[in-house]
Amino acid sequence: MASPDFDFDTATHAERHAALALVLCEVAPAARGSLVEAVAAQPIEKLGALEGLIVARRQGKVVAAAWAQPQVGNAVTMWLPEAIDQHAENAGPGLLQAAVARADSAGVATCQAVVENANDPRIAALESAGFEAIAELTYLSRTITTPPARNVAPGMSFAVVDKSGLLNLVPLIRATYQGSLDCPELGERRSIADTLQGYAAIGTSGTKGWRTVALDSLVEGVLFVALHHDNEQAELVYMGLTPKARRRGWGRPIVEEALHIAAGWGAERLITAADVRNTPALRVYEQAGFEPWCQRHAYLRFRPQPAV
Repeated sequence: MASPDFDFDTATHAERHAALALVLCEVAPAARGSLVEAVAAQPIEKLGALEGLIVARRQGKVVAAAWAQPQVGNAVTMWLPEAIDQHAENAGPGLLQAAVARADSAGVATCQAVVENANDPRIAALESAGFEAIAELTYLSRTITTPPARNVAPGMSFAVVDKSGLLNLVPLIRATYQGSLDCPELGERRSIADTLQGYAAIGTSGTKGWRTVALDSLVEGVLFVALHHDNEQAELVYMGLTPKARRRGWGRPIVEEALHIAAGWGAERLITAADVRNTPALRVYEQAGFEPWCQRHAYLRFRPQPAV
């Protein structure tokens, strides 16, 4: 792909170092290599680790880059365009168009991007590439200094989820989506099976921190916790209840179970994120000692379906 000022293409082997230095400019240099290695170690589903690393060249020189980083679960995370100078910033729309075209050609279903600043000029380039705003997310953290309380409601129980039974969770997850205040625009636009595979690939714990939630043996919810690679931080990836199980005060015991799982791994903190519109969840997190540390804007793009 070319424009009057730039030539867009997948980074060659010789260009990868310069391209990654640009696109990962906000990542500590010492951590960049391990990030790329972790991506390369993932099972290749659709797109190779650096096949979505796109550069903009001006007179043969790399002046800007973007990266469609492959994720397990038929998805990519889009690292937004970064440029060497103000003029090269004009390459942003072309870079994103080339990156999503590369993902589409590989059959990737979902592209996701997170933007910290609502006034980031690159949002226009995201939207022109087919991304849509899904939610404004609040990120929260709770330090684990002492063994957390574990107050389970009468008749409430948790059961470990076996990874071999992931697909059995699909109907339950679908039920937790009904009437949810967390990213309601998303729904099932992304395959639940793909979502579960993506969740299971977070960190190093697989599904060891996954639980079903039951009341009097009737399963009504799920809790997914992951341990990150540094072993110091765990993440409450997802918790959800079916509509009839909501407004019963179950949220706090579920969060306490997540803290208990994280503490059992020796994690120093537990992080999570919630849609700013999900005031019941945010209230539960606040009551459990979580504190907000940033807000970000989530964007998604779904691969266009071929015309029938």
